[in-house]
Amino acid sequence: KHESLIRFLPANMHVVVDRYIAPNTEDKCYALQVNPGGCKIDVFVTHTWNEVFSDFMSTLETAVAPEDHLWISAFALPQQPAQQRMPRGRGQPELIKSPFALAMHEAKKCIVIVDGSLDLIDRAWCAFEIALAGEWSIPVMPWFQDLSDMTLLNARVSHLDIEDAKCTLESDRVQIHRAISSKLGGVKKLNGKVRELFLD
Repeated sequence: KHESLIRFLPANMHVVVDRYIAPNTEDKCYALQVNPGGCKIDVFVTHTWNEVFSDFMSTLETAVAPEDHLWISAFALPQQPAQQRMPRGRGQPELIKSPFALAMHEAKKCIVIVDGSLDLIDRAWCAFEIALAGEWSIPVMPWFQDLSDMTLLNARVSHLDIEDAKCTLESDRVQIHRAISSKLGGVKKLNGKVRELFLD
């Protein structure tokens, strides 16, 4: 009787990282374990870690070419178990010099994966990555897991304010807002860029 009450939840990137990536990549990221010599980046992938992992992967299969080299933070950076994880910006005097920024600067384009939760526009790291792409004139391409979500997202974007964007860690949020204000033209400019990206 009780077994019928158990629900199996689809895995997201948090689950994949904590269960499969972090235990094996504390010293070297997953990407360098697979490609020890490294690869030159073609596509920077902006996304939230909350989307269903299988949906994320199937969306990527339609968004990029098989020969493209992707930069996905979970695979491109060493990961630690959740209880040991530090703020992603810690140790960097400026986020503009962080691994995220260095990777974006070398990318040919940025793919923004939009899942059904539509929470991407509420995440500060995603906003920061979009701001970096705009600063360096890197083409940004939104990619919807379901095209029917476009209307709902457009309604939310019209009322967007990056000032309210959130991070899992408050210290990351503070660093990101500081970088946006001091290096990337400020929140008002970024609000306009994100609206332009999704409403055009």
